[in-house]
Amino acid sequence: DGQPRRVRTVTPKFSELSKPKKLIEDMWAMQAADPNVRVIVFTKHDQTQKELVKLFSAKLSSFVVFEFNQQTAPVKRHKIIREFQNSAGRGDYAAACIATYATAAVGVTLTAASRVYLFEPCLDAGTEAQAAGRIHRLGQTKEIHVVRLAFRNSIEHAIVEQHEGVKSGSITKDTAEGRSALRDLYKKHGLHSTHQLSGSTWDTTEERIDYNKPAGFD
Repeated sequence: DGQPRRVRTVTPKFSELSKPKKLIEDMWAMQAADPNVRVIVFTKHDQTQKELVKLFSAKLSSFVVFEFNQQTAPVKRHKIIREFQNSAGRGDYAAACIATYATAAVGVTLTAASRVYLFEPCLDAGTEAQAAGRIHRLGQTKEIHVVRLAFRNSIEHAIVEQHEGVKSGSITKDTAEGRSALRDLYKKHGLHSTHQLSGSTWDTTEERIDYNKPAGFD
């Protein structure tokens, strides 16, 4: 009829996204192997942290959840950390600590856990290393596993490839070739600069997700 049509955009529920689904599957598998498993999940955003807490409540109610973010008062945060640490070996139950990257920078020790999930990659690889290092502390006696989740063909995928390029030496800010390689990397993923990585909600990464692709990669 020649009239413009309004296209309705449907945003899927957080629990329907591939990364939360992958996380749930892993939690079930780990709990089946070890009913007393202790896990930490780090995320960049407070909103995502809250969504993860809701996810565990709805889908993983058998896990005892310890959680805090940047809005949690320091005194309360340290109390939660102590409770999570002291939970190891006490009672027959699985437990998860869900926190933000920013809160991992302030003297946090979480050696009760044996696995860390980084729910999204950070542009600064040092932030990831610092978060994962919370369980690599004096007194750790268990084998440690760190899992990084990222959406394929997305902003997050670009960050992961940037980290890999820096490690290999193919990407560096010190040479024109390295800077060119970095620009090409982001253009490949439909971005023009790292400034487009800013955003405060998980919806910002949703725009580039192909839901038919695998659940995520570490």
